[in-house]
Amino acid sequence: MAIDTHKYVEMTEQYERVENVNGVVCTRIFHDDGPDSSTATLPAMSGRLSNDTDSEDYNVFVTERVKRKAGGHPTKHIWTIRYGSDPATSPSWGNISTTNLPTTTSIGGELVSLPYKSDTVTAGYTWKTGADAVAKKIEQTIPVRIGSGAFTITKRVADLKLKDYATKAGHLNDAGLTVAGSTFDKGTVLFEGAKATEYRNEKGKRRWRVEFSFVTKTIDADKQVTNGLAQGWNLLLNEKTGKFDNTIPLLYSYVELASLLALPEQL
Repeated sequence: MAIDTHKYVEMTEQYERVENVNGVVCTRIFHDDGPDSSTATLPAMSGRLSNDTDSEDYNVFVTERVKRKAGGHPTKHIWTIRYGSDPATSPSWGNISTTNLPTTTSIGGELVSLPYKSDTVTAGYTWKTGADAVAKKIEQTIPVRIGSGAFTITKRVADLKLKDYATKAGHLNDAGLTVAGSTFDKGTVLFEGAKATEYRNEKGKRRWRVEFSFVTKTIDADKQVTNGLAQGWNLLLNEKTGKFDNTIPLLYSYVELASLLALPEQL
């Protein structure tokens, strides 16, 4: 990459910083070949708006640089530098820790129906109020929600490990998995797979933005046959008892998932 020997001067009257519902966006404009006494380095892709860690603009990054001719001058240019606080808009976002990787999540509840059987109390449940066992008998399907959700984690990589993604897809975390500062217990996170988009960084090197997709499920202890069983995906609802139990063999295998997110971000 050629060394930039131009001198730049910021046109401060063109500075604009806007706060909106999606975060902060900022525009700065520079012209090149200015006098040495007032020159500045042109902000690079992924550069911060402020290097002060206490500043509200510390996590606002350069997302776009636009170069255009300065009037009809053959060598001088006007540069428009745009910043944003949304990391997804900038493939050259600075290196960050695993717990701060861009994360999209949807947490809700999975509906489970406990079926009614005419000759037994429905899945072991009875009405609290009733004169006798017959009156307390629940003769209907019981809907129950259990904790579940999905989340997608985005990171940039220089080496696309497709085989690793493929062999781990459809498996559970074999140990606690930390995501966005929260640790999910063994067996509660299922790796669904990954989607990758190729791009070139500012130096022209191949990079991929990878979206890792996971789904999570946690079963409360009081809904399990025995406390201490696997809390999530390896528990199956026994419709006769209304309790969750392990199967033999287990429904899912365990693999190491933390390494999917452990490698540092690559510029």
